[in-house]
Amino acid sequence: MPVSIVLYHNSHESFFRNPFGALPCGQKVKLRLLVQSGTTITCLLRLWEKDREVLLPMKKREEKNKWDGEVFEVEYTVPNEPGLIWYYFMISTDSQLIYYGDYSQLGGEGKVFYSEPPGYQITVYQPMTLPSWYKKGIIYQIYVDRFFNGNEDGKINNPHPKALIHSNWYDTPFYIKNSQGEVVRWNFFGGNLQGVLKKLPYLKELGVSIIYFNPIFESPSNHKYDTGDYLSIDPMYGDMETFERLVQEGKKLGISIILDGVFSHTGDDSIYFNRYGNYPSLGASQSPDSPYYSWYKWQENGQVSYWWGVKNLPEVNEMDPSYLDFVIHSPQGVLKTWMKKGIKGWRLDVADELPDEFIQEFYRVMKELDEEAVLIGEVWEDASRKKSYGKLRQYLWGNELNGTMNYPLREILLNFFLGKADAWQVHRGIMSLYENYPRENFFGAMNLIGSHDRARILTILGEAPPRENLNPQEQENFRLGKEEKELAVKRLKMLTLIQMTFPGVPSIYYGDEAGLEGYEDPYNRGTYPWGREDQTILAWMKRVLYYRREYQVLTEGDFFSWPIDRHVYGVKRSNGQEEILLLVNNSTREYEMQIPFVSKKGEIRLEDGRKLVDSTELKDEINLIIDIFEGRILYKGIEKKSNSSTISIFLEPLSTKALYCSKISLESYFPSQLITRTCGILMAISSLPSKWGVGDLGQEGYSFVDFLAEGGQRVWQVLPLNPLGLGDSPYQSESAFAGDPLYIDLDFFVARGLLRSEKIMEVMEDFAIKRGEASEEVSKEKLQKTSEYEKIRDRKLKLLREAYENFLLAKEDYFCEGLTSDEHSYDGYSNEGFSNANYSMEGDLAYLGKASYERFLAENEYWLQDYALYLILKERFGQLPWQKWDDEYRFREPHALEKLRNYAKEEIDFIFFTQYTFHYQWQSLKSYANQKNISLMGDMPIFVAADSCDTWANPDIFVLNEDLKPRYVAGVPPDYFSSQGQNWGSPVYNWDRLAEDNYSWWKKRFRQALERYDAIRLDHFRGFQAYWAIPSEKNTGVGGRWFKGPGKAFFEAICEELGPLPIIAEDLGTITPEVEVLRKIFGFPGMKIFQFSPIEEIEEKNTIFYTGTHDNDTFLGYYLAQGYNRTKGEYMVKKAIEDIYHSKANWVILPLQDVLKLDSRGRMNTPGTIAGNWKWRVEKSALTREVCQELRELARQTRRLS
Repeated sequence: MPVSIVLYHNSHESFFRNPFGALPCGQKVKLRLLVQSGTTITCLLRLWEKDREVLLPMKKREEKNKWDGEVFEVEYTVPNEPGLIWYYFMISTDSQLIYYGDYSQLGGEGKVFYSEPPGYQITVYQPMTLPSWYKKGIIYQIYVDRFFNGNEDGKINNPHPKALIHSNWYDTPFYIKNSQGEVVRWNFFGGNLQGVLKKLPYLKELGVSIIYFNPIFESPSNHKYDTGDYLSIDPMYGDMETFERLVQEGKKLGISIILDGVFSHTGDDSIYFNRYGNYPSLGASQSPDSPYYSWYKWQENGQVSYWWGVKNLPEVNEMDPSYLDFVIHSPQGVLKTWMKKGIKGWRLDVADELPDEFIQEFYRVMKELDEEAVLIGEVWEDASRKKSYGKLRQYLWGNELNGTMNYPLREILLNFFLGKADAWQVHRGIMSLYENYPRENFFGAMNLIGSHDRARILTILGEAPPRENLNPQEQENFRLGKEEKELAVKRLKMLTLIQMTFPGVPSIYYGDEAGLEGYEDPYNRGTYPWGREDQTILAWMKRVLYYRREYQVLTEGDFFSWPIDRHVYGVKRSNGQEEILLLVNNSTREYEMQIPFVSKKGEIRLEDGRKLVDSTELKDEINLIIDIFEGRILYKGIEKKSNSSTISIFLEPLSTKALYCSKISLESYFPSQLITRTCGILMAISSLPSKWGVGDLGQEGYSFVDFLAEGGQRVWQVLPLNPLGLGDSPYQSESAFAGDPLYIDLDFFVARGLLRSEKIMEVMEDFAIKRGEASEEVSKEKLQKTSEYEKIRDRKLKLLREAYENFLLAKEDYFCEGLTSDEHSYDGYSNEGFSNANYSMEGDLAYLGKASYERFLAENEYWLQDYALYLILKERFGQLPWQKWDDEYRFREPHALEKLRNYAKEEIDFIFFTQYTFHYQWQSLKSYANQKNISLMGDMPIFVAADSCDTWANPDIFVLNEDLKPRYVAGVPPDYFSSQGQNWGSPVYNWDRLAEDNYSWWKKRFRQALERYDAIRLDHFRGFQAYWAIPSEKNTGVGGRWFKGPGKAFFEAICEELGPLPIIAEDLGTITPEVEVLRKIFGFPGMKIFQFSPIEEIEEKNTIFYTGTHDNDTFLGYYLAQGYNRTKGEYMVKKAIEDIYHSKANWVILPLQDVLKLDSRGRMNTPGTIAGNWKWRVEKSALTREVCQELRELARQTRRLS
């Protein structure tokens, strides 16, 4: 009588098979079997290696198990040679022999057998490393004839004889065939490589980093799989020069090229076979004496063999030495010719038809030419166990393919969305691939959804009628109905989100992102619908491709498959610190799940209490969960977690959720103690009262600090302190690091005996502003012209030069060696009655001390030397942009710069002096403000001017043309401020280049900013997520594209080196969920403006609430423009300020103009304009005690008085 026995082994669970999956040669693996039986048994592990059986006795596990029964285990070392190992279990009782094996051949849970069962698979491989550029890439497949005609006149290049040319780009393709079904006329639309070249910016915006071309070699057909000449570009596509330019221009945009290698057959109309005599060569079809005759497979009757019987595709003998030499080894052969052109890899057509030896040799030589190149194979089944012509293929053994086209994954997912498989079947099929593929091959798989060999994905997902039910004309004209299209689009969104979340390299078939439809060939090879794209699909594709590139965990993190319900499937990617959880509901009903934080293990449990696979655990230490595509925070770390803490996830029918989960404390990114409930004032240094007409770092700055302190304010926000640029804008500076000498207070030198007050008065009189006599109104009036700014600068610099000469003498007299500013801090100085700031000898010693000066030079050497040289050369070349300087300076030839340093040493030292003085005066003012409990918030512009020291000294970190002028400039598209958008003229960054050295230039910027400010307003925060790149030949903001910014990786790199960043994100304007997610991941406070964000919309405390910024009209000006009279307008301003102070926002900051209730004449800047901005100055008489008291009382009433 058979013994009752229960057996269990699951190769997908690490307890039963550890480590999981494929194994490198020589690796040990532990295999376990759970047995529940009432009798004595023995267990054997039976393995089949390459050509032999191995039997290993299994021992009972001594440790206590969490299940009833006994666990038997054995450790096995896989062979040192790659291949496949098969195993199953043999269990003997007194009366019977029982087997346990892989009944489904998909791995996972097995089944009891009473005869020899199917075995579990272990793939053994030689390790290989996948190039990072590929693993992190996104592929875009282009069928060149159907993509874009880049000729200005629209003409088609060099049409082939008998070619059928379409006159309308938007026609549908079709075939003209003879009675045998053979194509007798190939149709063409005229797409070419020049078209691809012109559309590179589109591909960059889409998120593509790899172009995979269907064959581009010369051939008579439109598909080019009937190669005519492997060494020539098809003349309808262009020429070698165009291809080389495409490779180079693509490289500049971070786009690599992969070619399609068709080596199992050629065309009969080719140099090599030459059936029709169209080539001057002696072809194989013409004579056995042809040098190509041995390339082909000949039958005994003398007829050539055709690839799968296709009469124009003679089959090649790939291992023929002459053919091998031509394709692989010859310097003038196929592989080496095209690798020299700069391509980054190949896709091998019909890899099953190519011998392993051929692929291995191709791979070996390719890697010798470029170790970063990749080889992808067209394989339609599980590539680990694929057999062709009765032979097990070696694709994944470590010396053939980096990846294969992932048709198996495509089939699994399509079955799920079309209702042919449930989530559990999806899970098992995917885990089988994950288990069988070496990790690098799994992560290197080409995860395609569409291709030239399959019907368009939209047509499939819309459940179009079977092709065989329609005649050719009906197939050509078929398009989905409205409801079917809506269903298809919803499914496509889910499918592409899974595609972007999965390990492997996503691949987009051209036009799928634009909504193309069509049955199989030729209808799936329609033209890209330029100007007629489905904008809903296109916008979604841009979002999901951004998602893929933004989160590093999606390219490198561990993978977990998660079946939740028949119709709900999940995927988790995790790297230990962060996770992305994707949930997909493919049904037409709603689905809700509760995710509790269980204090013991933190498992996720469904409503029915069933424990899911281990991969679904969210641990206690999760600090943040964000809905990625909505931008909402679902969970933020709480002090005490309990079993009742849950997150409710609601999935609408046919929808997805992608959740970002982080275990990283927000304190690692942002110092939360900075943002307590308080208030402040926005005012530029240049707006301070000044007899010069431009505010500076002198007495009035200290007085304004006193005004703020007395008014209960705790934040003074200033505009950028860098040298003013075009139109006197502080956002178009010649240096991202330098301070503007215009802000240096000259009375500072009088107090130190470095300047005589009479000399200052003499210069001011020359400027017709007599010190103490001319009214502030006069100076403001004079400043209406930009030239007055420069006159002030020129006169200040003249006085600074005299102060410098005296500084050199004084420094020698003091010679305070070893005396530093750390030892003697400077608390301010007194001249004409500075309040609360007394002159001290210690301040003199610190400023004049040699150690202090040399320390400043050493700490700022990374930018200071270049800046000095830049200013000198600007003067030498008559203020021409540096791009127009002589080549030796334009290209920074070392001998020329060294000569200049020696020649201009005195001028260089003067520039050092001005920057040292600016730094000293600013740090003194900051120190005074901090003593008064006032935080200084600076402003860091994201971009720099095209003509700047930064672009001259670091051209490689910007996107520049060969002439070193910007290729793209930054700006914004048309918006509320301007119907033409804004074109700032600033070059965009080469973020790929910056990433190579982990953003070192930006780290220097932030390090200086952290020294200079207590908090940093990061201008145009959106630009770090995506920036509007405008071709430099454009004059407005129209015609640009959104290119991905450095995103999350950027701020992680900065925080890793510099610690938490006190960043305030300027996130005004049109802000996407992606920007919101980026900000919230790092906990950076955002900004809201009352004019655009009503009080009731302010739900997030982590916000800075403004009446306006430097880019807005004054608050009163805004109300007057709405038709209010002045009295009513002033009342509205007062009421709104009170409402803002009462809001939930932690910080409230008001422009001083709004506090003073000024009209539009107090406006600081009008975006999109150059002249007439940045002129406003406050009159000292306006800063009254009454204003202070009103501010203080309002701060007290609203609990903002700290």
